[in-house]
Amino acid sequence: MALAPSAFAYPVGESHATLSIAAPKGTEVVIDSRVWRCDGAACAAFPSESDIRRKPVIECRNAARALGKFTAYATGDVVLTDAQLTECVAGLK
Repeated sequence: MALAPSAFAYPVGESHATLSIAAPKGTEVVIDSRVWRCDGAACAAFPSESDIRRKPVIECRNAARALGKFTAYATGDVVLTDAQLTECVAGLK
């Protein structure tokens, strides 16, 4: 699943990410009161009230700490730039 800027946006607060290393099929992790589900490298979480107010880079960083480095991240109508994605995964192994 490659994420790129496009004409459509995900619903507010819905997030999608691509892991640099695939997760086991059926991976589910609760992060900031949201259930993230991963199938290989593709991960998604559905909206929660707290994430609607959270900055996308902070939301990305919290998810990356639990799931691993991302190669792409989008939430609602925001697709992180390369610079934002670098900030998101900074310091992660």
